[in-house]
Amino acid sequence: MFRLFFLISLGLLFVSLKAQYMELNDPRLSNDSSYTQTAIRDYGTKTLSKVRFLKFPRTGVTFASTILRYACENTDVSRPFDLMSKVYIWKQDKSCMKRLLMAGGINAFYTAVPLRYEDSGFVVAMFRSPVERLASQLRWMRSMVGFVRTYGVTEEDVNPLQEQLSVVQKKGQAQSAMLNASNPCGKHVQTLNDLRACRYRVASHFPGLRGCMTKMILGKQCSERYKLTIADLQEAKRILRNEFAFVGITEKWDESVRLFHGMYGGKMYSDELFARYRDSPKAVENVRKALENSYDYFDEEIYEVALEVYERQKKQLLYKVRTTGENMF
Repeated sequence: MFRLFFLISLGLLFVSLKAQYMELNDPRLSNDSSYTQTAIRDYGTKTLSKVRFLKFPRTGVTFASTILRYACENTDVSRPFDLMSKVYIWKQDKSCMKRLLMAGGINAFYTAVPLRYEDSGFVVAMFRSPVERLASQLRWMRSMVGFVRTYGVTEEDVNPLQEQLSVVQKKGQAQSAMLNASNPCGKHVQTLNDLRACRYRVASHFPGLRGCMTKMILGKQCSERYKLTIADLQEAKRILRNEFAFVGITEKWDESVRLFHGMYGGKMYSDELFARYRDSPKAVENVRKALENSYDYFDEEIYEVALEVYERQKKQLLYKVRTTGENMF
């Protein structure tokens, strides 16, 4: 009897733990989930009248949670945004449109739409280390032709780029022949791992793929075939320094979210701190290693300015805390 009771208890405990694990680790965390969102802190009156989310590819789409919680007045706070299924919350909550600036159309909120002149003063964005961002982009583009096109790659470039990104998976006796047949880097490439690294390095120099953040600040598509100039870079730096309402840093996610609310008010919810990554760390690490010496001059310069603006925002908020006595950190 005791043994039966023990087995039943153990089984119930396993089911309970499994349910908790699935609930907390479900990568979708859909609106049907029982995972409850919590209002962590109220930062007071919202002071940003309009907000334009400038989404650079692979810098953190989950910052949309912060923007939508901020813009919308009647969202269901007990449920997270199902960002992976691109829920258009403004269709149910009309109050969202009072603050949201929708570049590219009403359903383009989650897409990489370049900056517009009329967005000046209302733009918020996350910036990411160029190598990290490009590695994530290349990994994600490997099997998604449609995804490549949305970033501005021209029709004539899609197939060659996809061919460059594809990696021979065959092993065994045929592997050597396959490597030789698809090897763009010379006879020194002898293994499948070398071939992967070679192809990602070559793809990173493909027309249009460099300078993504710089181009989008200038109103161009991320992967548009456009040859950036030093004058373009200076203009992009000027816009970033003077016309952005908020600059966050992907590598400093939690601090960026708190900084946004400290600057502009509103309640901060637990789902804003959940930076969801679709890429497996190992997959991205393979690309990152391949690109470690692949320097993106324009975006590296822009990223340095983003870090500069980010630190300036922190100092301004710290001054506000010291002069008003209100702790916004």
